[in-house]
Amino acid sequence: MFMKQVKKADGTTSKINLKIHVDDAIVATHDDQFYADFLTKLGKDFEVSDSGKLIWFLGCKLEQKTALTHGYSIFLVTYA
Repeated sequence: MFMKQVKKADGTTSKINLKIHVDDAIVATHDDQFYADFLTKLGKDFEVSDSGKLIWFLGCKLEQKTALTHGYSIFLVTYA
């Protein structure tokens, strides 16, 4: 797992998490611009693609729910 945290000029903090399993990866962040910049930089050295919202990962169907107080929660719904 890779995690990067950057303090921005406006005083806010952006975080990004990258989790890799063999040839699959999950990238999670709340900052769309930080995400786009990260994929651009990563794409200079690796083949990357954005498959959109995470629904399946490693044979598991996942569901994302907005938490009332902070971010998202991911729940295992079923597995293949």
